[in-house]
Amino acid sequence: MAKKILGLVGRFDNNMIREVTRLLPNQFELELISPEDDHSKLRNIHYMITRQMLIDREVISAAPKLEVIQRWGSGYDKVDVACATERGIPVLIAAGVNAVSVSEHAVLLMLAVLRRITLADRSVHRGTWLIPDILEQARTLSGKTVGLVGFGNIARLVAEKVNVFGAKVQYYDLVRGTARQEQDLRASYVSLDTLMRTSDIVSIHVPLTAQTDGLIGEEEIGRMKPEAVLINTARGKIVVEQALADALEENRLSGAGIDTFENEPVKSGNRLLTFENVICTPHIGGSTLDNHAFCARHCMNNLMDALEGREFSKRDLVNPEYKVCSL
Repeated sequence: MAKKILGLVGRFDNNMIREVTRLLPNQFELELISPEDDHSKLRNIHYMITRQMLIDREVISAAPKLEVIQRWGSGYDKVDVACATERGIPVLIAAGVNAVSVSEHAVLLMLAVLRRITLADRSVHRGTWLIPDILEQARTLSGKTVGLVGFGNIARLVAEKVNVFGAKVQYYDLVRGTARQEQDLRASYVSLDTLMRTSDIVSIHVPLTAQTDGLIGEEEIGRMKPEAVLINTARGKIVVEQALADALEENRLSGAGIDTFENEPVKSGNRLLTFENVICTPHIGGSTLDNHAFCARHCMNNLMDALEGREFSKRDLVNPEYKVCSL
């Protein structure tokens, strides 16, 4: 039986590549394809694992043998799902694989912004030791109201973590959680308007879709308390950056923790980079050494399901309608 060619398409660091290579079954050959490579390198691949690259109609069309598109992680906003479906190609994610890492990162940003950690770090490095601004601005997470926009895997793990700190949890989602989830996580369901008005910390945990693009805009940010903090570890385009920067510039927000941006990599002229009360990280919420191993294993399990004709997990399959088009 001829080997299937698996393309790692996009940006993968050395540890990710090592993990995939370690788990690669004998039925596959590995091809590394970066965003800068000519599309002709896609011609012979059968399966694709993709990360940090736009998989649009042009890319999909350049891969006539393509049978499966597997995302490294849980977001699929960079994949033209409609085009893949037309071709009868299943689009798969690694549902939940980043949840622990991203939830940790969200809480990390909350604490870092509240305690003005970067300001404190810079003051020590500069030999200033304690500066009055830190003492006057630092706050605890305990007793604060954390508002979660979304109530999926990541948001629920964030709720678990902030509960330990003594925070109060409220959330908004188009689909309300179960009574058991709300009870276990001591989480109250509220409208988006109420959440924005009453939360001390607003943390974003929804996927980027047509409905959530620009969901947190000028009106929503304008409802927030002046002492509130905004955290985004989801997707940059969910928050309107100009509205956020305006609020920060006019002191209508206390701070922000941003891991995802409207355009990535973020450019040096981005206004969010100019504020001392904003902590920015380069979309690394789900990137840990531990998580790379989990994600590689999850992706390879899905590809083996495809190779051996097994049903895909419903949590991972983005476009179940692909089957109709593949007939």
